[in-house]
Amino acid sequence: MENSVMKKYTTVSQEPMHYVQYDQGEDRWLCTLILKQGLRVEYSAASDAYTHSPEIFNEFYNQRRRWVPSTIANIFDLLSDSEMVVKKNSSISRPYIFYQAMLMVGTILGPGTIFLMMIGALVTVFDTGIWTSFLWNFIPLLAFILSCVYLKQSYQGLGRTSLEQHVIIVTDEDIPVKQRHYPVSPVIQKLLFDELDRMIELGVIEPSNSSWSSPVTLVRKETKNRLCLDARKVNARTM
Repeated sequence: MENSVMKKYTTVSQEPMHYVQYDQGEDRWLCTLILKQGLRVEYSAASDAYTHSPEIFNEFYNQRRRWVPSTIANIFDLLSDSEMVVKKNSSISRPYIFYQAMLMVGTILGPGTIFLMMIGALVTVFDTGIWTSFLWNFIPLLAFILSCVYLKQSYQGLGRTSLEQHVIIVTDEDIPVKQRHYPVSPVIQKLLFDELDRMIELGVIEPSNSSWSSPVTLVRKETKNRLCLDARKVNARTM
């Protein structure tokens, strides 16, 4: 364990387990490091958060899909160093480590238990055989697993909805915020255009002739690129 939490926190992922633990849930990884350093993490219900909450189901679903493996990885890390953690952190006792171990077992067995309950429900309600019920439950699960492993992110990550409309109310609406794009290299420019074309094809964005304009930037995230909008000047005038 590094003496500096931030030095360890900024470690670049090199192993599969690290990609899950470090990159899929940065806040959990930071809390794990703080606990292993002997410090205490307290929950505050009256805190201000300047992050964006999910606005569409796909975004909410992808967020939760990242959080579950990340939580398991961080609990496993805490349990693997339980002796050191108990000695170094006065707020963590052996019963608490046992409690976390039981949570880990429950988290792993939970989906299997639900799967068996669904098999039993089909057998009881429709009077089918056990193996027939097993296949009816297993085929959709297998399709979901294969889609997560083999389908491109474009078919999993982005989506749109017409159920809600988001309205931004700004001060001095007659004076638009109009910014030029950031200068980038030809290689980055091609990546930007490819990402914009993909989002247009998916219907997430559309061409516009608005007098309002904010620049975009490309952020490298794990093994993919993420298009980010720099709307700080717009946010500064948002009511």
